[in-house]
Order: sequence, then C-alpha cells, then structure tokens
Amino acid sequence: ATLIISVIVLNQIVGPPLFKQAVKIMGEDHSKLAGSGFEGIRDVVIFGADGQALALSRSLISQGWRVKVAVLKGVARTDAPPDVEMVHLHALGLTDLKGLGADRAGAIVVMLPDDDSFRICELAYEHFGTQTLIARVSGRDNFARFQALGVLIVDPATAIVNLLDHFVRS
Repeated sequence: ATLIISVIVLNQIVGPPLFKQAVKIMGEDHSKLAGSGFEGIRDVVIFGADGQALALSRSLISQGWRVKVAVLKGVARTDAPPDVEMVHLHALGLTDLKGLGADRAGAIVVMLPDDDSFRICELAYEHFGTQTLIARVSGRDNFARFQALGVLIVDPATAIVNLLDHFVRS
C-alpha cells in the first residue's frame, strides 16, 4: 500500500510539469509570445476599411498614435482621408502581417468577419506577443475563443448602450 501511494504522489508531483514540457516541445501549447515592450511610439494596426475603422484611425492619429489601416486586396476605399495610411494585403498570413509591421505594433484592432479576426488575433498572440488585441466580434458564440487569447471584445450590439451609459454617468 505504501509503494502504491508513493507512486501516486510522485506521479501527481512530477507528471503535470513533464506533460506541459512535452506539449511545449511538440509545439501544441499555443502560448503567448513575450512582447518586446513599449518603444516610446504608440503604433496601432487596424484591420478593416469600414467607416468605424476610418473614424477610429482619425481619432487615434489626432491623439498622437501612428496608425496603419490594413485591407485585403480588392477592397477599395476612395473616401479614406489622406492622413490615414492604407495598406493592401494579399492574405492574412504570418509573412503578410510581418511585412505590414504588425509584429512591432503596440495594439492591433480587428474589424473583420469573426473568422478572419480570430486568425489575425491568433497569429499576433502566438508569434508577436502584441500587448493589446481588440476585436469587434459579431457572433456571441465566438466570444469564448477570443477570450481564450486575452482579446478585448467589442460587441456591436451592446457597444452603443455602454457608450451612452458612460456619457450619462460622466
């Protein structure tokens, strides 16, 4: 009985750390990369080209942020203001995001369909260690997978109510 209890206790102490290390060695841990820290320049990359993305970019530029708005090839915006840097991407892959400079951004805001937004957030989480990830999520059933990455979620259905509530209380 003593031998069995000893083996169980030893297994409970040594097993979890070894299992975690094995998962990490296999590359299946999906852990967040350590970020590079604040470099003194407030950079943000906004994915999306709708009116809200452009309004956010203008607001951030007026507050001293360096903003890039990324859109997929084929999405044309003729009403983009000249002070907003529009970058056209061929795809939402790791090399495209690095070429955009998303790996050095302090914040990434995604305003795309939920699957594309999650892909960008996952890449930024695992490969860039981006300090702040913000996503406009349209499907409530997708909240859990964004939250697992530590993404700050904006729900369009309740965002205006929260904003009005904030104004009333302030």
